[in-house]
Amino acid sequence: MRPEYDTEWSAMKEESLEEGEARRLAEDFGRGLTDRWDEWAFELGLWTTPVVTGRFGFTWRPTARDEGGRQIRVGGNWPLLVAPDTGACRLVKGANEFAALKQHIAGSQHPLGPVPLTSR
Repeated sequence: MRPEYDTEWSAMKEESLEEGEARRLAEDFGRGLTDRWDEWAFELGLWTTPVVTGRFGFTWRPTARDEGGRQIRVGGNWPLLVAPDTGACRLVKGANEFAALKQHIAGSQHPLGPVPLTSR
């Protein structure tokens, strides 16, 4: 069953998802978007949005093996977002939302300074 595609985020509740559960929901959602998840060896990476916006965000990208047999990244997609209060998943809605999230992250007052848009 495909996870719910939520276009709006509701208010935070006191109890929210743990990162592991959010990752599982994001993977289930991603698998619903492509029938080649296993074939293309998609990888999920935690995106920095949880630090600043209170949501979980995950990069998801296909990988392949190069001539030397090393796993390499071969592409990318809009990040997956998971609402921590409902578990609803959706993709970042294009360049405008991505830019807004990037601007919010870059201007954050995080104790470690601006948070880069990289996965860990």
